[in-house]
Amino acid sequence: MTTRRISEATPQLKAFIDAANLQSRLDPPRLGEVQVVNLSKLTKSFSSAMKDFLGDPNDRQGFLERYDALRSAQGVLPSLVDQCNDYDGSGSMSTPISIPLNIYIRAGMISGSGYVWNALEEVAITRIRRCKICEKVFWAPRINSDFCSLKCRNRYNKKKSRERHGR
Repeated sequence: MTTRRISEATPQLKAFIDAANLQSRLDPPRLGEVQVVNLSKLTKSFSSAMKDFLGDPNDRQGFLERYDALRSAQGVLPSLVDQCNDYDGSGSMSTPISIPLNIYIRAGMISGSGYVWNALEEVAITRIRRCKICEKVFWAPRINSDFCSLKCRNRYNKKKSRERHGR
């Protein structure tokens, strides 16, 4: 098994990271009377990565499945990052996290898949981090990235400079 050590998150993982950083919780849509128009309104404040992941609201069943995956990722990613914060990349660790998973049995062998699982499978956990300034979850494009943006890195550097110069 090869670990995916890439400098950029997959589009699906980007959507999940964006969902993890939303200011408010994603509520489950009321399925009784949800219409395509309402589903479109539901995504009004979403990032383009999240909208691309959700796809066409006219495909109601697929849309709602992917929306549920975003809701799951919103809780899973911050928890995963917090639990794996001290992991140094060597050895192994186990962390209990609940995610929707489809189990398949083919020729007597069990396998699984699900949107969140597929996005996280074989991804180096050390690449999904919390920003040291704003605490958003982000994909670290470099192994030594500690900040989600240039803005946060500059705030940190300014703070450290003031501390060194006694200001």
